[in-house]
Amino acid sequence: MEMHRQCQLRRGNEHLTTWLPEKFAVKGHIVNLKNEGNWIDGWEVVGVLRGWIRDRLVSGHRIISTNEKVLI
Repeated sequence: MEMHRQCQLRRGNEHLTTWLPEKFAVKGHIVNLKNEGNWIDGWEVVGVLRGWIRDRLVSGHRIISTNEKVLI
């Protein structure tokens, strides 16, 4: 089972809270989000909060990737 962490993200003046796989939930890292089939690059992880096991998360959350834009 993969652990996810709730993270606070920032991109310019935009702020977002979402769940990221633990390996990407590192303060200061830049992640790319996929929302409704479109990649949105350049979100900075500004806060890492609680964790949760992936199987318990509600489906439909944004999917993240590294610079390679690999779906997880």
